Amino acid sequence: MSQPPGAAEAAALESARWWRRPEARHGGQLVAAVLLSYGASAAMGLPESLWAVMSAVIVVRPTIGSSLGVGWQRVQGTVLGALLALVGVWLRQHGMNGALATLGVVGALAYGSAMLPALRSAPIAALIVLGGAAVAEHSALQIALLRVLEISVGVGVGLLISLTDVSARAAARFDEECGAILRRLADDTGTLVAGDTLSSAQRDAASDAARAALRELAVLAEGADREMRWLRFWERRTQTPPARPHRTAARLLARLSHDVALFSRLAGGPSTEPERQELVDALKHALFSTADQITGRGTQDLQALKRCASQAAWIGVAVKLVSQDLIGLARMRVC
Repeated sequence: MSQPPGAAEAAALESARWWRRPEARHGGQLVAAVLLSYGASAAMGLPESLWAVMSAVIVVRPTIGSSLGVGWQRVQGTVLGALLALVGVWLRQHGMNGALATLGVVGALAYGSAMLPALRSAPIAALIVLGGAAVAEHSALQIALLRVLEISVGVGVGLLISLTDVSARAAARFDEECGAILRRLADDTGTLVAGDTLSSAQRDAASDAARAALRELAVLAEGADREMRWLRFWERRTQTPPARPHRTAARLLARLSHDVALFSRLAGGPSTEPERQELVDALKHALFSTADQITGRGTQDLQALKRCASQAAWIGVAVKLVSQDLIGLARMRVC
């Protein structure tokens, strides 16, 4: 059934309202993380509940995959930082200057955090423990254990909030971003007809934007693969998934962007204007239909592109490369 006049515009307006945007959803998650982590820490009788709040805010990310990665790194860094802080306390108790022992431990962990991203929270955890070691009512060991427990509460609350939000699945975000890049590539194919009308600055800006989008896609791919491994572990699936399928798809899309650019270099070949327009329309349709299949809105259709290749031998190689990339992307859809 067709929608009544104005229905499509009203639906678009409703979806664009600020409280429906991903930023607003993520903001709500952060507020919930603050309240729940503070309440859980206070209910457990922990002396400084704000450390749990800080950890929860750090862990809650826009996607489940990124939250899982940050949460695990936070736990690793906290445990290592607390253990080495105890070494610093032992050195102070055996005569070493307090400032020297603190700076030595924190400096070593800071250097290690530059080498290993998983240790980024270690120097902060060590500084917290060493800075509170002089509190009379708690020993250095008690402070270390309390800090680890407080931060663990925050990490647990943050992960719980992220995992309960189905819309935060990194795999779905990855598919949407793949679709957006494919549609952007389709829009850029219009320069094949116009010829070399873009200035050098415009071409550089378009190239920079494409590279930035591919870098963001690579980050999403890492989180999506991590999320997939975690979900398959808890669902106890027996079928072994392909290794890092989202990262492989991101590399394939990067290769596709280069292969599409090959059409621009071939556009000056032996072709007429109508023939070139037909090629552009076929390439656009192939890219848009692949984007629709990846995002679950349609089916891939490469027939028009293949027909152009059969009619113009000068683009046969380019069509073959692009078709292989598009078919590979459609097959690797992981939702």
